[in-house]
Amino acid sequence: MTYNSNSILEWRSNEKGQLIAFEDSRPLNDLRNPMDEALLWARSVQATRLILVGIGSGFHLEALKHVRPQCEVIVIDCRSSLVGFLQKKYPDVDMVIVEDLKSLMAHSRVREFMNSGFEVQALVSTFGAQNRFFREVVHFLNLRTAESLDFFFNTQTGISTEILLNAKQFLKSVPIEKIPFRKSEILTIGELIK
Repeated sequence: MTYNSNSILEWRSNEKGQLIAFEDSRPLNDLRNPMDEALLWARSVQATRLILVGIGSGFHLEALKHVRPQCEVIVIDCRSSLVGFLQKKYPDVDMVIVEDLKSLMAHSRVREFMNSGFEVQALVSTFGAQNRFFREVVHFLNLRTAESLDFFFNTQTGISTEILLNAKQFLKSVPIEKIPFRKSEILTIGELIK
C-alpha cells in the first residue's frame, strides 16, 4: 500500500490565529482547540522512545516536547511538504518521509527504533486523506502483520522466516521416531538443515 499522492495540502488560520494544516479540505487537528487536544494526548504518553505516525499540524509534537522533553521521538509521515515545513520548526526531531512500507523498512532510524524499546503512537485526526496508509503503518510498527513480523524477526536474529518455514517443512517430513527427546540428542536447526 502506498500513500495517497493526489491529496491537496494547505494551511489556514483558525479563529484563534493558529495555523492548521488541511488535507483535501479536512483539518489535520482539532480546528477549535488543537493544543488542548494535543496536551491531553501528550499527558497520556509514558514512553521514553516514541515513533509518532502522522504529524498533522505539529501541535501534538509541540505538546509532547513540552510535557515530556526527555522523550526521544521519530516522526513518520508521507506528506513531504508538511514534513518539510514542520522540520524547520522542530529541527531536533527526526522526521522520516515514507511512501510505502518498503521505504519504511529501509530507513535506518526506523530499524534502530524497532530493534530497541519503542512505543508507537498516532492521533487519527492527523491522518487526513492518508487514513488507510497510516493505519497500515501503525499495524506494521506494532507487529500486527506477517510482513512486520518477518522484518522484525529478521533484524533481530538475522534469519529469514523463509528459512524457518523451510525448516518447518523439513521437520514435518522427519518421522516421529527420528525426533530426539533426550536433551543430549537435540540438534540445532543448523545441524538439521546440513
